[in-house]
Amino acid sequence: MNKKSIRLFNNREVRAVWDEERSKWWFFATDIVRAINDEEYYVKAGNYWRWLKKIFGTDGARLITTLN
Repeated sequence: MNKKSIRLFNNREVRAVWDEERSKWWFFATDIVRAINDEEYYVKAGNYWRWLKKIFGTDGARLITTLN
């Protein structure tokens, strides 16, 4: 069973889902971007996240670590 949770980071809500099978919490990237950038609007945070994914995909950049 997956559990859903709302966490706070910089006084912003960050949605999280517990993956029972992998014993890990998964967080919504747009919520994290919104919290880090202190962005008021979800749409702007989502646009920024899509822009970052595009830039990382075209420049050959890749993730070197993941957060657990």
